[in-house]
Amino acid sequence: MIKPRLREISLALYEATVGKNHSDIDLITRRFIKTLFRWRILPNSSSLIKSFQEVCDDMEKKISVKITSARKLKPDQLKIILSAARKKFKVDEVVAEEVVDQNLMGGWKLEARDTIIDASLYGRLKKIHSSLIKI
Repeated sequence: MIKPRLREISLALYEATVGKNHSDIDLITRRFIKTLFRWRILPNSSSLIKSFQEVCDDMEKKISVKITSARKLKPDQLKIILSAARKKFKVDEVVAEEVVDQNLMGGWKLEARDTIIDASLYGRLKKIHSSLIKI
C-alpha cells in the first residue's frame, strides 16, 4: 500500500470537515485517526498537525508569523511589517505573535513557516560583511 504524504492527508481532512457541524466533524475525526493508526502515521502526528494548520491557513488565505524585536514594536511599525508580510506571502490576513528578545541589537526578524526575514542590525551587518567578502 502506498502511503499518502502529510500534505495530501491534511488536505483530505480539511476538505472532509470544512462546513460540517460538530457531530459530523467528531465522526470524521475518529475515522481519520483510526486510518492514521492503520497506516502507522499516528506517531508522526506533530508533523501532521503542523501540515494541517498550513493547509487551513492556505485555504483561508492567512499565515501565522512570529516577529522578534529588541523592544515592543509601535503600532505603526507593526502595521508596516504586517502589510509587507501580506504582500510577500500573498494572503489576506497575517496573524502575528510578537516576541521581545533583548539580545537582538535592533530591528526585527520575521519567521513564517520555512521563511525568515532578518531585518535586525546583526542580520544587516552580516549581509554587508558577506557582500564585502565577495568583492
